[in-house]
Amino acid sequence: MKTPKNVIKLLSLPLFGVILLMFIASSDGTFFRHFYPSSIKSIEPDIALELISNPDVLILDVREQEEYEVSHIANAFRYDKRLLNVIPKDQPILLYCTVGYRSAMKADELLDKGFKNVVNLDGGIIHWKNVNQKVQTISGQETDHVHVFNNFYGLWLKKGTASL
Repeated sequence: MKTPKNVIKLLSLPLFGVILLMFIASSDGTFFRHFYPSSIKSIEPDIALELISNPDVLILDVREQEEYEVSHIANAFRYDKRLLNVIPKDQPILLYCTVGYRSAMKADELLDKGFKNVVNLDGGIIHWKNVNQKVQTISGQETDHVHVFNNFYGLWLKKGTASL
């Protein structure tokens, strides 16, 4: 008996989905870089660590307040569009979010507004934590918790505790 091609196609879709999810889950958190705007520069956590050792660099967390409160990179401020009125266009800025996508989009927006020295943390706070960098709570205490935005993004967190 011959199996119809439509049945084979229908059965192969879930298998493809499972394989794709396994690939994504095995990633280090940088999978979303493929969706970043080409105009922005994204940097790895080790380069970001060097960059933020300069006190002139403004670190902006573009996640929601509740995400920021769970944990954030030391000395990071939560992004607020009112900041754009007071920071110089040549201010060095490092943006990050959970996996780098929202911050890449915000970096692109800032470049469009004339900011000249904007970089994105590739893979976001998840990649940062996965390479053993520290995060802190709103009270400044070191923590292993990272707000992962949703359970799907939580698949990438290999080091630390996922929070929602």
